[in-house]
Amino acid sequence: MKYVFFLVWFFASIVNAGDIAYQSGDLIFQSSSSKQSYAIMWASKSLYSHVGIIEVDGDKIYVLEAISRVSRTPLNEWIARGRFGRYSVFRYKNLDSDKRVEIVNNAKDLLGRRYDLYFTSKNKEIYCSELVDIAFGKAGVSVGKKQKVKELDINNLVVRKLVERRWRRHPVCKDVVKTFEECWRLMLEDELITPESLAEDVHLEKVWSNYP
Repeated sequence: MKYVFFLVWFFASIVNAGDIAYQSGDLIFQSSSSKQSYAIMWASKSLYSHVGIIEVDGDKIYVLEAISRVSRTPLNEWIARGRFGRYSVFRYKNLDSDKRVEIVNNAKDLLGRRYDLYFTSKNKEIYCSELVDIAFGKAGVSVGKKQKVKELDINNLVVRKLVERRWRRHPVCKDVVKTFEECWRLMLEDELITPESLAEDVHLEKVWSNYP
């Protein structure tokens, strides 16, 4: 009986997904199924671990996102990759059409750029919320805020285990320090922008969500 209830609840939550009147420049958030998703959600105290920018191209809708590379992904494919098909759509208030197009074009200028596993601004690679920050920033639109790593909830096994696997190649630490603890101290002072920081921006309004 519990299984039947879950199925009814799950499908009811996504049945109206096609009713959204998307606009280019909308931000779309999900709980991704990537290996680092739990670490991102834990550190930022959020269900959102991935974000992209909507592009409306005629009758087709895409998500501009940073995954293995910055990519232009069909919306339905993007939604299907998330956990349980859940996602939220946010819109920047009073953003005119020219700015929305400019933001999309700024993101498309970065198509093909490699994904940043280290979530840092110290390299040329790009992580998902950094793509949003760059695309909006180049259009003169501020969204979200950068935080030092130490401001996040990173003192837990989930986050530390992820960092322990990667620290030797981290741009902040590579060829600079010899131990994990030395790298950890440097990383705490690095800055990043999280999907949750974007979602909390007062200029954004949630226009649709199937999160409970």
